[in-house]
Amino acid sequence: MTRPAPLHGIRVVDLTQVLAGPYCTYQLALLGAEVIKIEPPSGEFTRRGGDYQGLEEQGLGLSYCTQNADKQTVSLDLKAAGAIDAVLNLVHDADIFVQNYRPGVAERLGLGIDAVKAANPKIVYCSISAYGGEGPVGHRPAYDHVVQAMSGIMATTGTPETGRLKVGAPYIDYATGLNAAFAVMSALRERDRTGEAQTV
Repeated sequence: MTRPAPLHGIRVVDLTQVLAGPYCTYQLALLGAEVIKIEPPSGEFTRRGGDYQGLEEQGLGLSYCTQNADKQTVSLDLKAAGAIDAVLNLVHDADIFVQNYRPGVAERLGLGIDAVKAANPKIVYCSISAYGGEGPVGHRPAYDHVVQAMSGIMATTGTPETGRLKVGAPYIDYATGLNAAFAVMSALRERDRTGEAQTV
């Protein structure tokens, strides 16, 4: 007899784009969670680009496919009338909410922790940002290569002639996504133990 996956019956509302956030929610999908990914009407940025033109023409760029397999997608303009209410309706029946906006953007949209917790007092709320949202650089946006430079990882590659170079793979994004998924799993366990919402 086949056992259900560990996260069978867990629902995730996914408002992430590009790599770190989608990689986090992809790990949850691999563990059996139902992931509902909300994208802008134009589609996520990574739907375009990549080495396989046939896929790109279908809006299935390789980067998109590798981080978003096994997810359901919903197209929604979050600035349109009623859109935030639609997201909060999904949150009502969800276990996990993940977003990777720049610090402050989710709050301005009406999807900060307080609004989401009001819609579901037992939600696990995960916010992924470049520098954690606090401190002197907490407000700054960044991509993988910027954080590689800021953290010193670039000092591990390159030659005296080239200088420091970006590590080939988007190491920071993958590490962030994996760590976020691990933190979400821990928070889910704590939510189940206490019955209270958790913030990651």
